[in-house]
Amino acid sequence: APVTAAPTPAPATPAAETPAPTTTPPPVAPELTVAGASHGSHIWASGAPFEVCYTLPASLNVQEKSLVLYVGDATTGSYYKEALIGWGPDKLAPSEAQACVTADLSTGLPSGKEYSIILQDKNWKELAGPTTFTVADAYLYFGSMDWIGNTLSIDVVWEATAGAATSHDYIVIFDGAGNVVSWFYTSCSCQGEPGTTAVAQGKHIVHLSASDAIHGYRARFYPAGEDVAAAVDDEWIDWSWFA
Repeated sequence: APVTAAPTPAPATPAAETPAPTTTPPPVAPELTVAGASHGSHIWASGAPFEVCYTLPASLNVQEKSLVLYVGDATTGSYYKEALIGWGPDKLAPSEAQACVTADLSTGLPSGKEYSIILQDKNWKELAGPTTFTVADAYLYFGSMDWIGNTLSIDVVWEATAGAATSHDYIVIFDGAGNVVSWFYTSCSCQGEPGTTAVAQGKHIVHLSASDAIHGYRARFYPAGEDVAAAVDDEWIDWSWFA
């Protein structure tokens, strides 16, 4: 008997594709950050300029807005008009909803106290912040001096804001040409390994060349192992004595 071919099966109905789930991006929350300054941390007056960044949801962004420095946590409403160098209530921040700027603090701010930065609109409505921090500073000078032969033995005296000093703070002595002639950690008055405990104030004797003193010496204080000085000696010595 003739062979009958098997019927061609009907094509299978493809399963309906499951639509990919839609994801909604999380809402953008207003945020203002100060580089290295979460709540309670320190910013050194006369130290390195720092970065202030802010992010706003598009719905809250306005063209005219300012970065303003307030006393404390800003609840009193007291602010400084010009102490946040480069910014303030009369200076516009970038119009974008997200931006970073460089700022610095005036050396006249009382140290050891809390301050806050707020991003606000032209009607003084808060847009982001406050970000709170403590201002620290340091004072540095050459104290008493002994001159024997070609050696000057000079006290280097320092004082930093209590609570801001670290075991890695250090002081460098430069000659008149800018060369390093001595340095030490304030935590141990030594080189090598720093001490385990911060020393916010103290003095240390350095031994320098008297024959090079005519060109002057300068001392600089560097906090927390950083490479930007937060204080320079007050330069009271008349180095022409050594001519």
